[in-house]
Amino acid sequence: MRFRMLNSLKIKKVIIYCIIILIIHGCEKDSPVSGNCSTCTDDECLDFVWPGNIIFEDYITTGPQYKLPFFNPLNGDEFVYVKVDKETSTFNYELIKHVISSGQETILCNSQMIIGQPQWGEQGVIIFTVIGNKIMKINDDGSGLVQVTPNGVECLYPIFEKGGFRFFVSGTTVSVNGNYFPIFDLNGIIVDSVKYRFGNNQISYPYCSDGSMKKGYYTYADINSSPLEISFCKLNNDESILSFYKLDMPNGLGLPHAICKNDKKLFFTQFQKGLFRLNLITGSVDKISSNCQSRYINSVSISTDGNYIIYEQVKGVKTGIDQEIDEQSEIYMVNVNTCKKTKIIGE
Repeated sequence: MRFRMLNSLKIKKVIIYCIIILIIHGCEKDSPVSGNCSTCTDDECLDFVWPGNIIFEDYITTGPQYKLPFFNPLNGDEFVYVKVDKETSTFNYELIKHVISSGQETILCNSQMIIGQPQWGEQGVIIFTVIGNKIMKINDDGSGLVQVTPNGVECLYPIFEKGGFRFFVSGTTVSVNGNYFPIFDLNGIIVDSVKYRFGNNQISYPYCSDGSMKKGYYTYADINSSPLEISFCKLNNDESILSFYKLDMPNGLGLPHAICKNDKKLFFTQFQKGLFRLNLITGSVDKISSNCQSRYINSVSISTDGNYIIYEQVKGVKTGIDQEIDEQSEIYMVNVNTCKKTKIIGE
């Protein structure tokens, strides 16, 4: 197949669903779906109640934030994360490698404004999105930092395929009909693509690989439907989408934020609803952790043995100033078999 990179300004109609999801994820906070969590083991989970007719909150952050963890795909004792620390009027971003057993940390870089979850590949390369929607890559020893995707196109939410030799991105398209997302090699060359539009149905983020993104797991929706209904599906080699689970989104709330997979189970988060486990054989779903306004999960990554998920947990507290909420991002790990949660990094 011959590929041609399209200017991002010319493909807005083609990727309207992707843009809708990105805008909603970045700008909107859902109203709570459920109240207090009776099974929480760390902090109380509650929804904020304000006097009078206040219907919105102001969100701030103070101090360092520990965000967007991702496991080493070959070693469940290591992960990378992003530390964000506000200093005067600027933010300092650090990409950090953390060893769980010893607590040892290595700063890999601190020169990029990272805006998405880093991805660690099996070739010892880490890729991540920075401001301007460009993908950077760096070796897991901190060497070789370089921009890997071309200028002038939007590349978002990278994810490695099995082996770590190439990665998939959304945000821009390839081929003359614009119905494919590109797959890059580690040199930034487009080597393949993934079809994302099937009639009115369009696959989008969040997604995870099942070895190949042509057989990956995605969310999808009919872009002409209103309200938008989102389901999970598996891609069938660019030929069709195999739908298997419709998300419960009462009144359009409960957007999926992240998914990961191991063996026959798909783990997913819904904003202010929780972290869930979907059995791909039986179709049964159980909740691992509840979300609410005062505590919710932003990103997930599963260990190579499939027993642990590491995630960013955002905890919010009232400041006492009008309707202001101070949010703190910390990193937790949960055993998916026992549901025991452990704080790894936090204040």
